[in-house]
Parts: sequence; C-alpha cells; structure tokens
Amino acid sequence: MQTLHPSSFPLLLLLSRLQPAELSPTCSDTTDVTQPFVAPVFECLAHRHHKVRIMAARSLSVLCTGDGSDDSNLSSRPYMLKRCQALLENHRESQNQAVTAINWNLRHGALLAIQALVRSSPDPLSTIRGHNIHSVLSYYASWFSGTCGCPPSCVAIGLETLMYAYSTELGAKPGSIRDEGGERNAFELSA
Repeated sequence: MQTLHPSSFPLLLLLSRLQPAELSPTCSDTTDVTQPFVAPVFECLAHRHHKVRIMAARSLSVLCTGDGSDDSNLSSRPYMLKRCQALLENHRESQNQAVTAINWNLRHGALLAIQALVRSSPDPLSTIRGHNIHSVLSYYASWFSGTCGCPPSCVAIGLETLMYAYSTELGAKPGSIRDEGGERNAFELSA
C-alpha cells in the first residue's frame, strides 16, 4: 500500500486511541462491529510511513476481542497473531530471493502488530509461547540467526517484545530492568 486514502488517516488515528474491544462488556456485539475494520487495518501495516504502521498496529490491538479459542474470528488475538506470523514466515521462505523483493515495511508493520497484541495481552509470555510467536521473534531479534539480513528497526521490535514478555513474567515493571550493578540498562521499554 503506497498511498493512504486521506479519510483513512483520521480513522486509523481514532481507532488507535479507542478503548480496547476486549474490555467491552458485550463481546458478541463487539466482534460484529470490529471485524469489518481488521482487513483494511492489516493492509496499513505495509504503509511506507512509520507512523501509519504504528497506528495500524495499535488499532489492531484495540480491535482485538481477546484470547478466544476461535481462530476463525477475525478480531481474535489468535487469528491476528497467526496472520502476522504468516506475513513474517513468508519472508523466511523467500530469504533466498533477491533483497529487492522483500517488503520491509510489511515485515516491520507485522512485528509492530505482534508487539501491540502481546502488550495488550493479560499474559504476554503465554501469548508468545502459545501461538508459536517466540521462534519468529527470536529469529528477528537475532538479526536473522546472525546473518544481519534485516533492518535494525525489525531487530529492535523483536528484542523489545521478547524483553517485555519476559520482564512481565519475572514481575518487573516495563522499563525497570537493571543490570547486576543496579544501573538501568540502555535498552528500556517504553510504556
């Protein structure tokens, strides 16, 4: 998606600032309302402007109706994570192709969406492990298993997401991870 329709930008901005759908008291009605927005927002993950990708990722976490076991529900966290993972896995399969064929904006947007969905989860580490996202995040966080074949922004998102999930498991507050000497690490999480 190279251009964003002028009316889509305010819609993304509004969606990214709404109360999450999973906090709605009537989940069945919420699902019917959120599903029509999911596909267009996924398309915005590939936009060339960084802020549009951020708003699209935030919008997906707002449209997420929770951790239901129904993978066919377009606005469930399992479906959204599976779709993001598919976008990233396609890259692993096409790694032998020419670098010009890789859409890094889409990969970065999918990683941002995973990060937003993990951060909005009540149990981030279980979300990563339960949906097989851990291996994908580790692959990006390790610079494609040491080949240095991806942009630093993708590596940073992979590292931030893994760090957030593990820090919540350890009972640490985001941004409060300290090294052995008590000094704050240079790599902090933003709230």
